Amino acid sequence: MNEPRLLIVEDNWEVRELLKVIFSGKGFQVFDVECGLDAVSFCEDHPPDAMVLDLTLPDIDGLEVCKRVRVFPQMTGVPIIMCTARSHVSERVKGLDIGADDYLTKPFDPSELVARVKVLLRRAGQPMKETRKLIQAGDLKLEPKNYTATISGKKIDDMTPREFDILYLLLQQAPDPVSRSEISKLVLGKEYAEESRAIDMHIAQIRKKLGSPFSDHLITVPGRGYQWSK
Repeated sequence: MNEPRLLIVEDNWEVRELLKVIFSGKGFQVFDVECGLDAVSFCEDHPPDAMVLDLTLPDIDGLEVCKRVRVFPQMTGVPIIMCTARSHVSERVKGLDIGADDYLTKPFDPSELVARVKVLLRRAGQPMKETRKLIQAGDLKLEPKNYTATISGKKIDDMTPREFDILYLLLQQAPDPVSRSEISKLVLGKEYAEESRAIDMHIAQIRKKLGSPFSDHLITVPGRGYQWSK
């Protein structure tokens, strides 16, 4: 199996070098840049398998980087973990809304970052996704082959792979409710089984991106989880 290609976007030289050493030792082929515009150019020409993206950069910030690279077709399913010293929930929501798949607040344990990158890569590349079929709920269609979500034929451009997987799971299980822990285990991986708050944030973003009236079908079931009501 080829080494996964990881792009580290970090303007702090010491942090960048530390992450390069750690990920290289874990079997990754590591590339690094210190500026946002360089990251955008790299992703356009040589899309990585995953990206660790700092929020605060010297030219454009990580949110803008994420927004720009998600436009590239080759970056649609690439996991992006955003890292920043900003811990406010609103910052996490912004990152998820723009297209990040995960969010870590500095300072963080490098081993946790490695674990999260591996989880995202497993979820992005697992064989079951190739066998999933198109699923439809009214005018809402989800095509797992290319992670495309459309409403009345119009693509939802800013839906992330993780949000797609959560929505697909809910439609697949409808009308039965799906617990937060089940969503975590099946979509995020067992390492995230206790992070129900992260699931809540993803659900909020999915509702926002679906818009009315489709968001009304995504129901919170108190004490049980979430349900897609047909």
